[in-house]
Amino acid sequence: MCGRARCTLGAQEVLRTARASDWIDQESYQPSYNAAPGACFPVVRSGDGGEPVVHTMRWGLVPSFTKPGEKPNFFRMFNARSETVAEKASFRRLIPARRCLIPVDGFYEWVKEKDGKQPYYVHLSTGEPLVFAGLWDTWQSAEGTMHSFTILTCDSCKRLDWLHDRMPVVLRTPEAQQRWLRTDDKDTLGTLHKLYVPYNGEDLVWHPVTRQMNTFKFQGPECCKELKIPSAATFFAPRSAKAAGAASTASCEPRSGDGKEAGVGGMQQVAADVEPEVKQEPGISGQGHAAASQHVKQEVQDAPAAINTDEKPAGRQTAAPTGAAEEQTAAVAVSSTGAAAAPSQETPQKRKATDSSAASPAKSSGAGKGSAKKAKLPGQRDITSFFHK
Repeated sequence: MCGRARCTLGAQEVLRTARASDWIDQESYQPSYNAAPGACFPVVRSGDGGEPVVHTMRWGLVPSFTKPGEKPNFFRMFNARSETVAEKASFRRLIPARRCLIPVDGFYEWVKEKDGKQPYYVHLSTGEPLVFAGLWDTWQSAEGTMHSFTILTCDSCKRLDWLHDRMPVVLRTPEAQQRWLRTDDKDTLGTLHKLYVPYNGEDLVWHPVTRQMNTFKFQGPECCKELKIPSAATFFAPRSAKAAGAASTASCEPRSGDGKEAGVGGMQQVAADVEPEVKQEPGISGQGHAAASQHVKQEVQDAPAAINTDEKPAGRQTAAPTGAAEEQTAAVAVSSTGAAAAPSQETPQKRKATDSSAASPAKSSGAGKGSAKKAKLPGQRDITSFFHK
């Protein structure tokens, strides 16, 4: 783990964190937002007199016993497990006198998701540098002397175990950092293992970042910029809440990478989908009020054609008024004046003839089946009689 880190610390911040005044090979240091094994980092080690010294080194340990003509592999030992560091020959020989500190802004870790790996940036909320425990070595190559280092790791803390099961050994206090650098302790192996504990402080925070930084070549502040990922609650919120929150979420940064994630464009699309429905609600504007009034008038006009039918006309189609509909309308008008409605004196033969004459215009006018008046059974009362006293 910890195969990518951000180290953009300035010279003064590095020296202040190291409590040192000397920096060896400072010109080789190259600040990077997306540093991988092989990059140059400022490393704090003990000087000849025991004082701390900053020395620029390459990330990824190249042991001193590596052959001079061999090509260095920085990815082979860029991390070292603290639990077994005293057992492996490559690291055991470095513990007594070649311990070091690596100050960085933060580091990256990935979580595997359905659509790929999502990177997260881990750092301190206070803005202070994270200081890792490490080991360093010197290699004499055909081109000259090279100094390299490895970062010690331990089990992840409870707050980060969802992200990865391992994390760097963080030395948070000045006392722990000085204890790691001090080389005059005879009981080295008996006391140093107490420092191999996961850091679980509340100031250790993280946030998702763009997937563009998955490649080494992607550099710049965008590597560690927080990525706004819409939560599941956004999609289940009421439409009015979505419309109200569209303005705030529209400023989210785009989710870069494979182009499938929703960013600014995605949130604007959500707002566009919600906005027309809100505008069509009655009472929002003058145009909406006028449209609502017209809609009510149309329903009043369509009402007589829908009386006594099996179901409402499909698509609000207005049927041509029939003789029976006119008779019912007249009955409603008489009722509204207060006059008593006389019982129908029609014979079954006359009623059948009336119904036939009423049905023929509807048939000739092409009205739908739903618009035809349902035939009455013998003795069946008209619907308007239920509303008369």
